[in-house]
Amino acid sequence: MKRRIFTAMCIIAMVSIILTAFFMTVLSYRQFQNGLKQELQNETVYVAAAMAEEGESFLTQLETEAHKNRITLIDTDGTVIYDNEAVANKMENHSDREEVQEALEYGVGESTRLSDTLGQQTYYYAVSLNDGTVLRLAATGDSVYSALWSMLPWIIVLAVVIAAFAFWLSRRQTHWILAPVNTLDLDHPVENDVYEELSPLLTKIHHQKEDLRSQMEQMHRNQEEFAAITENMSEGLIVIGADKHILSVNHSALKLLGAKGDHYEGAHILELNRNLSLQKVADQALEGVSSEETFTRGELICRLHASPVRTESEDAVKGAIILVLDVTESQKTERLRREFSANVSHELKTPLTAISGYAEMMQNGMVKEGDFVSFSGRIYEEAQRLIALIDDVMEISRLDEKNSDYLWETVDLYGAAQTVMERLTPTAQDHEIQLKLEGGKAEIQAVPRLIDELIYNLVENAIKYSNGPSDVVVTVEKDENSAVLTVKDRGIGIPQEYQSRVFERFFRVDQSHSRDENGTAGAGGTGLGLAIVKHVVSYHHGHISLESGEGTGTKITVAFPL
Repeated sequence: MKRRIFTAMCIIAMVSIILTAFFMTVLSYRQFQNGLKQELQNETVYVAAAMAEEGESFLTQLETEAHKNRITLIDTDGTVIYDNEAVANKMENHSDREEVQEALEYGVGESTRLSDTLGQQTYYYAVSLNDGTVLRLAATGDSVYSALWSMLPWIIVLAVVIAAFAFWLSRRQTHWILAPVNTLDLDHPVENDVYEELSPLLTKIHHQKEDLRSQMEQMHRNQEEFAAITENMSEGLIVIGADKHILSVNHSALKLLGAKGDHYEGAHILELNRNLSLQKVADQALEGVSSEETFTRGELICRLHASPVRTESEDAVKGAIILVLDVTESQKTERLRREFSANVSHELKTPLTAISGYAEMMQNGMVKEGDFVSFSGRIYEEAQRLIALIDDVMEISRLDEKNSDYLWETVDLYGAAQTVMERLTPTAQDHEIQLKLEGGKAEIQAVPRLIDELIYNLVENAIKYSNGPSDVVVTVEKDENSAVLTVKDRGIGIPQEYQSRVFERFFRVDQSHSRDENGTAGAGGTGLGLAIVKHVVSYHHGHISLESGEGTGTKITVAFPL
């Protein structure tokens, strides 16, 4: 800005100097010329008057004096009679001179002629005398061009002086002009007391600042929302650039990949985890191909999904997004589903095979008449077992749905336990097991049939896996938040390695799908009892826990919310 002000001031000063010098020179020159003409006219009149008195002898007198103007006497035919600066008889005829012609015609004549070099200008003034001759006086002076040329050094000196002054003044003016601008408070543009001409600009800056602030706030909110969403995702999210350096990574990804520390932005993906599956999906995504791989870390199983990030205009890959999913539970569920299918097939096939075998023997006459009742009884038992198995499977399926239309009622756990124990007393006596009920009344909102089945399965299992003489103690208690049912036996117990799986479908501690000596289900049952118990507890939003030791018995505790 300083340079522009200085340049503008210099241009204005130079133009002003040139125009002023030109007009002053022209005006001075014109004034000088007018004075010169007037002086020449007066002198011509004086000489003419003297010649009228004394004749041509007056001209002879003038020769002895130093005279600055040229005097010429011209005859009526243009012949030069006298000239004080040249030999008259050697001069050319002057009849064609403009001033001579005007003097002969009008009595007075004048003209101005420039020299060939344009440096000199001569003014001629002529009058007609009484005898018809023409008296002409001439004065020579500088032309206007010569005057301008003579003024040029002064103009240059003046231009230099003015340029220096303009430089000094421009710096001073610039400082004075910019002082309010340099102190502008751009954080509050409209509050500045500055030039009125800047008001539209400051208003525009204010509006743009408000728009920018609004956009920055919105962008900040979007970033916070994105960070909040990604940080609270259960899935891991990794964003990498084309150079495989991490642009963003959330907490879930760090946890799933087993990373140490929290700050990986800007680091190479190898620093996050060196697993080949992770490197493979990253490389393929950066090559423009979406890919999936399975990543295993200890017992954790993760699924990696990688997709390239492209620019809209160039369609070039600028980075990649990697999604890390914990599929441990889904893999476990899939494994359990496969095991369940295999177990169901096995459990259904076993009684069906027995029924088919007994029926075939009876059909082929291989059974004695006296054994028909026994064989029919076995077929009936296997059929009942098959029906029980199907009922249990259907019960679990209904409980899995969560939205089954069971009828909820107020149920007293103590009364329900008492009813179940009365039904199982004969079975307990057969095993030399004494059933004990302790505690008191505890009412909950539940499905009566499911609570009955839960207690029945727990007590029946306690009887089956206890060696008599012994006892099974059922306790019902109540606190501020829950009603607690506990079934405790002093049976064979459950090994530590199996305790986490006893609630799985078709799982038996003996792992052999045990049968009695006749091939029918023995203590092993259908293998769905405890699975049903767990589903019933879950359906009622309760909690179940197990404590057991080999040879010391088992204690199962179920807590229902009030």
